[in-house]
Amino acid sequence: TTTGVVTAATCEATGDTSAGDNAAMGYTSAEGLILTGQGSTNDVTIKNDADGNIMVCKTGGTVVDFPGKVGIGVAHTEGTLHVCTAAVSGLTAYAYANDLVVERGDDDGGISILGADDNAQQLYFGSASDNSGARIRWKHNDNLMTIETLNAGDSISIQTANSVEAMRIDSSQNVIIGSTSSYNIGGGAAALQIHGNNADAKLSLIDWDNATNAPFIMMGASGAASDTIGAFDAVADDQALGIIRFYGADGTDMDSVAAEIRCDVDGSPGTGDMPGRLIFKTTADAAQVATERMRIDASG
Repeated sequence: TTTGVVTAATCEATGDTSAGDNAAMGYTSAEGLILTGQGSTNDVTIKNDADGNIMVCKTGGTVVDFPGKVGIGVAHTEGTLHVCTAAVSGLTAYAYANDLVVERGDDDGGISILGADDNAQQLYFGSASDNSGARIRWKHNDNLMTIETLNAGDSISIQTANSVEAMRIDSSQNVIIGSTSSYNIGGGAAALQIHGNNADAKLSLIDWDNATNAPFIMMGASGAASDTIGAFDAVADDQALGIIRFYGADGTDMDSVAAEIRCDVDGSPGTGDMPGRLIFKTTADAAQVATERMRIDASG
């Protein structure tokens, strides 16, 4: 037992410490240097020359507390935990995103979440009232990367140009471009919506080649009685295959149709055989239903 001030070039410990030691330093070949303490709040406290706590081991526990910032590979920390492989001159972490700072100036930097092929690697986002509000998830064996919200009513927003929303996927899985809200047209909400207010609600299809190819729009229908996606049950005579409708706002809603171009089955279809007709409709003044004006049937 040593009390008072010990001044020496080196201080060698040759034995292990024991439970109940108030303050002891020891050594074993397996554990190396051992510091042991027994306090009412902390077992071991390491301080700086200003008497501030640098590292604290709580009494009787296995938690190590670092009251200040922790830097690995860096002299000046830019966050609560700063990991640096190669310093970047003049780097300053954003004030609201400096809890973990990863710095690398000599090559591409990154953070890895690794696991077994049949386990998902995940990054969760939560709050005090909801510890699993959203997540980014990848699973090798499923060949699937997901970005998802985990609560009913949640949406995903993609923003550009200084936080201007470019696209939103709402809780009904509608993809909305140019608006933060879904709007009905023709009595329902479309799965893909493009909104604009300066002639910018447009859709472009461009084919860049010098062959005979050209951009085109494909619409198809199945006769699946069970409404099963992927069931290629044959369609029947008179079944609609595709419709283009034109609506206008009437002061109340946008459910009034002005014109329609429609393709129906026009005969008995079979393998490699799909007879069709085109029907052109317009709506008369003071009417609410489009009326057929012209038809091109399967015989031309």
